[in-house]
Amino acid sequence: VGGNLVGNIVLSDKHHNLISVITIVRWLINGKKEASKYFPEAGVSNFDIQSASKFGSPIFNSVKENNFSNLQNELLKLNAVHIDYHIMKTELTGIRIFHIWANLILNKGKNNPKRRKRLLTLFSYYLFFVLYVVSPFSSLIFRIIKLIFPKKVRKELIQHTSL
Repeated sequence: VGGNLVGNIVLSDKHHNLISVITIVRWLINGKKEASKYFPEAGVSNFDIQSASKFGSPIFNSVKENNFSNLQNELLKLNAVHIDYHIMKTELTGIRIFHIWANLILNKGKNNPKRRKRLLTLFSYYLFFVLYVVSPFSSLIFRIIKLIFPKKVRKELIQHTSL
């Protein structure tokens, strides 16, 4: 459509990734975002959402001046982007794998609703297996990589915080 990315703000769930998965799945299935006896509220906290208003001023100024060249730098000064390396790497891997599954389901299930349903069921089992069994190990590996190769990791994080 011709749009240009001029600024990036990241709001994320601050809880442990596995806890976040549990609460988000609960939210998706039951519609219950609020905290329970054992789990915190799902998703980005209301405090973080309310605090996002601090980004309004630099965005407003950029719109008013019709100049977005420095918007990302202004947002970064306000800590608009905080990225956990292990979560970033896990999600990037997940995106690649999701595209593989999506293409498989679309291509193999296109003219066969029963096959499509079986593939979707298989994907849901695969997804839970990866989230609860594989993800903790990959997270540990990415944390070790962060310790062994701090310069490489810092470079990747800078690349993902800039436009």
